[in-house]
Amino acid sequence: MVPVAALPNPSEPGVIGLGALVGGFIGHTAAWIRGGDEDARVRLSIKGSYYGTAIGLGIYVLTNVRAVSIL
Repeated sequence: MVPVAALPNPSEPGVIGLGALVGGFIGHTAAWIRGGDEDARVRLSIKGSYYGTAIGLGIYVLTNVRAVSIL
């Protein structure tokens, strides 16, 4: 079981970079499993990084909007 203190806090901006890192890793792994060449792995890694950044930014914004009680 992972201690709660080890989990990233979604209200800190570091979650955006973590999302980019995880998205790039997932994109690269998906291209590797599909048997793509090096160019395909790089392209999917970059696309995954963009998607991960967007998801991380969304989590960051939604968490801070809730904390500020705008919604």
